[in-house]
Amino acid sequence: RVAMLKYGVMAANAHASIGRFCRAGNFLGTPAIALPAGFDDNSMPVGVQLMSPPLADRQLLAIACALAPTLQAQEESHPI
Repeated sequence: RVAMLKYGVMAANAHASIGRFCRAGNFLGTPAIALPAGFDDNSMPVGVQLMSPPLADRQLLAIACALAPTLQAQEESHPI
C-alpha cells in the first residue's frame, strides 16, 4: 500500500508538471495535437505537442501529417 501511495503521489506530481505546458491552449481553446516522438536516453517516451491559432485546424492537421512519418521512424528505431 505504501508503494501504491508513493507511486500515486509521483504520478500526480508528473501530471501536474506536464499539464503546465497545456494550460494556455486549453484555456484559449486553440487547436492542438500531440504526437509520439520517440524515446529519451532513459527509454522514456517523448512527445511533441503542436498548437495553432484559432480556426487553423486544417493547417495544424496538415503539419502533423507531414511530421508524423519522421517521428514514427524515430520511434520504430528504438529497441524496447
